[in-house]
Amino acid sequence: MKKRNWIEEKICAMGAGKIKIPRSIIIDGDEDEDIVRLTLNANRLQTKNMQEDGNAFEGWALCSHTVSQKDVIICVDGALDTSDGVYVGKGHMCRFLYRIMKFSEQYDWVHLSEYLEKETERFREYLSNGVFYNNIGNGEAGNKGKYDDENAVEAKLAEDGILRGVIGDIGEGKVYRQLPVGLFEESVARDNAVFTGVKSAIDLWSVNGNTINIIELKTKNPMIGIVTEIFFYSNYVYDLVSEDGLFTLNEQVKGGKSHRGYEELLKLKEEKSIKIQGIMLADDFHPCVKDCCEELNKNNMGSIQYSVSSYRLNVVIDKYDL
Repeated sequence: MKKRNWIEEKICAMGAGKIKIPRSIIIDGDEDEDIVRLTLNANRLQTKNMQEDGNAFEGWALCSHTVSQKDVIICVDGALDTSDGVYVGKGHMCRFLYRIMKFSEQYDWVHLSEYLEKETERFREYLSNGVFYNNIGNGEAGNKGKYDDENAVEAKLAEDGILRGVIGDIGEGKVYRQLPVGLFEESVARDNAVFTGVKSAIDLWSVNGNTINIIELKTKNPMIGIVTEIFFYSNYVYDLVSEDGLFTLNEQVKGGKSHRGYEELLKLKEEKSIKIQGIMLADDFHPCVKDCCEELNKNNMGSIQYSVSSYRLNVVIDKYDL
């Protein structure tokens, strides 16, 4: 087993020995210097899901900063597939570039290596100079029969009043499920996909005035990646709906089928001041999540804030009696 360095020891101490730093991430730096280095595996970033432990850089960067109070520089150990200047079809990489762009913009203690800075600037220009649309849900979100399944918990929490009873004040509006988070250049077509996972979607969401509540749900899965998901989803929705967002809200809604509440987003397009409340909701959390949430809220985006809420699995899926 690899011996932990000083910063890894501090991070692991946050969880009383329950934290395992993935081998594909290197967190190091001289204890006497003012900066910590976080090095990611370039191949994994482009082939694996963003919420996997080795790719969830947001959580590890937040942990590193929290325990050291030092700045964090994020690096990669190889090259990203950008040499041809094409981003369409490179979904995992594009979501990484979007996340790293937003993360470094919103936290002044985050820095990028010279290589990542250059690649991020190229991607920023790409988004600024094009037109990008989201996909729209077509039909009701599906259900699964197992009561210990996250999908069943999600369906239960979407029932009238239940999520509000668990989380608190999210307004009186209806709770919707499975808001798609795809991104497409020029038009919504599989061959135009910029972000991966055409079927990727936000678990639960609702609208309360000019605030959009975004809920990332976990069941029996206490992972650091919940931080990555809520950060990505919150910024995605902001860029989709806000007046100064990078994306263009898709208005091509077809009649005759359920769009999982999408019409509520269309009503907000004239709103001048959109706010996002990103909520991490789980029956069990990774030991670092609550500390990460405190640091997430120290961003320069007053329009995006985050919170952590818990639920009792047996109560939600058996009888709602809180």
